[in-house]
Amino acid sequence: SAGAHELARGHFQAAAELLGEGGWSAVYPLALAVHLGLADALRLAGDVAGAQALAATVDAHARTALDRVGVHGLRAQMLVNELKVAEAARSVLATAADLGHAVPVPASMADLQARVGATMGRVMGLGPEGVQALPAATDPSVRAASQVLGTGLPALAMGLREMHPTAALLAVDLTLSHGVAPGSATAFSHLGIMLCAAGQYDAGWLMGQISEALRRRDVPQGLTGGLVEFLAFIHHWKQPFTQTAHELAAGARRALELGDPNTYGYCANTRYM
Repeated sequence: SAGAHELARGHFQAAAELLGEGGWSAVYPLALAVHLGLADALRLAGDVAGAQALAATVDAHARTALDRVGVHGLRAQMLVNELKVAEAARSVLATAADLGHAVPVPASMADLQARVGATMGRVMGLGPEGVQALPAATDPSVRAASQVLGTGLPALAMGLREMHPTAALLAVDLTLSHGVAPGSATAFSHLGIMLCAAGQYDAGWLMGQISEALRRRDVPQGLTGGLVEFLAFIHHWKQPFTQTAHELAAGARRALELGDPNTYGYCANTRYM
């Protein structure tokens, strides 16, 4: 709620003032977390200008590409909220490349189909149970890249469609190679959407089921990641619309409980479309 956002802003603001400018050198990790939290609280409270100014401050003090992930994600979210989805998508690609995981540009449709086939071969080689049993990824750059791609896939789907498929495939491949990470659930749901769009409904449904299983794992960022995509673009191919509507209502409630206004809005809006 607006009151909760204002309360969060007050707490983060008090912490930032206590740290002062010297906090960036004395307790850098804490200063980074507090200022990122304050910037996000400002965004959620509707103070976009304040959030942008603070994001610039964090960017200036950030020491590594990993430390900049949070501020880049914040900026991408603000761009999406301003309906600048192409700019947000380009920001996602730049951040992933900065982390050492650049999204490849498909050379042709045949190249893309080959990439999908290769990734699906790896998935089916493990099987759904094998994918769900993968350990959590531990490489910081992989986890960060997965988070960036997972949160950025919707913007890529809307703003840079030609890059969306390989971005989703990269996020899935990172999961298969390194383990489950924050963007894994969303990545599998987007792969499922791609397969359904190609008429491969059984395979698409299976990827959606994997996405749902991964979403429920103990990965905080994945608690609602991939939920809207699964329910809005995959679920109805195998289940009645009435069941899909019921699941969307449950998803909206879950997102509201977790303080995820975007997922809440998408679930609630899609349910009544």
